[in-house]
Amino acid sequence: MSFGVAIASIEQSDTMVTIYGDSASLDNITSIIAPIDVSNLKEAYQYKVELEKPVGIRSMSINTVNVKVQVSQSTDIDIPNVRINAINLDSAYNVQAKSENDFVVTVNAKGVSSVIEKLTAEDINASCPPAIFSNSSFRPVSVEPGITLLTRMPSLPRATACSAAY
Repeated sequence: MSFGVAIASIEQSDTMVTIYGDSASLDNITSIIAPIDVSNLKEAYQYKVELEKPVGIRSMSINTVNVKVQVSQSTDIDIPNVRINAINLDSAYNVQAKSENDFVVTVNAKGVSSVIEKLTAEDINASCPPAIFSNSSFRPVSVEPGITLLTRMPSLPRATACSAAY
């Protein structure tokens, strides 16, 4: 997307496609991909997209779809007090912090104002894979001001990546 622009809506000419293939192939299909490149999109645009036929599918009822993308000015807001959830944590471990404030972050959301202005901390799932340390290998880690360290593996030079989704 061009700087300052966000996708406001996406509409497609067809929402159903009939696919033909053997039973085993059909059982594994959950979606048909209609890829579009919006990397340089600055204004509304209509794409004619070739559908990607999945492996094992003989034919499809439609092969192309028209996709209309509407754009709007992008804005951003800070959403405070988003709770961080540990993921992929072995049941033998638990996550502890010095205080409740160590379990929350502020998330900066960017997008169409009519969407992001309605977001609350409860709408966002911020998660981070835990770094598992034995008592002998844990060391306090200092970071530069303005950087929040969520987890760190002793063998890695940087903090592990965490994600937030809404």
